[in-house]
Amino acid sequence: MAIRVAIVNMPCHSWEGEPYQKDSVLWTWRRSGSRWSHSIPDSLGGYHQYPFMIGYATSYLLACGIDVQMIDSIVARHTHKQFLSIIEKINPDLVIAETSAGTYENDVRIGKQLHEFGIRVAFTGNYATVNYKDILTNHPWVYTILRGEYEHNSLKLVKDIENNATNKFYDYDLVTDLDLLPHPYRDDNTI
Repeated sequence: MAIRVAIVNMPCHSWEGEPYQKDSVLWTWRRSGSRWSHSIPDSLGGYHQYPFMIGYATSYLLACGIDVQMIDSIVARHTHKQFLSIIEKINPDLVIAETSAGTYENDVRIGKQLHEFGIRVAFTGNYATVNYKDILTNHPWVYTILRGEYEHNSLKLVKDIENNATNKFYDYDLVTDLDLLPHPYRDDNTI
C-alpha cells in the first residue's frame, strides 16, 4: 500500500485562525529554521528562515519514491482554514508536522483536527523531541513522534505504515554526511 505524505510547517495565528494583530500591527511567526520560535511584527520585513529539516525530509522521501508534498503555511501566510482546505485536497495518509514550544498549543489544536479527518499525525521538532513522553501521554491521538533529525526516520515511518507496523516514537537517526542527502526541496511555494 503506497501512502501519501504531507510534511508541514503549520500556520500559527490566533485561536480564531486569523492573523494575529497587536496595536494594529500584524505579527508573524518564525518556527522552522530557527532555534527558538518567536513572533515579530510583519512590518519588519518578509524574511523567513528556510525550513531545512522539512526541506531535507521532503527531498529525501521524494528520492526514495514516496508521494510527498511540502507545505510551509507560515511563509504562505495560510489561515488555519486555508491550511485545512489544502490538506483536504491533498488527502494525505500521514502528516509530519514541525512543532515548537512557542506554538505548541496551536500545533496540538491543528494536529487534532487533522486526526479527526482520519489522518495519521506525526510530530517532530525540538519541542516534540524533548517532550515526546508527555505528548504521547496527553494526546493519544498523535500517531508517533520523530525525535531529532527525521529524514531517515520519516522513511522508516512510511515503510512501517505500509507494512501495518506501528511505533509510538522513532529515536534519533543522525545524518552524519549531508552530502549523501539530496538538496533540500524547493518549489515556487517555498522561499
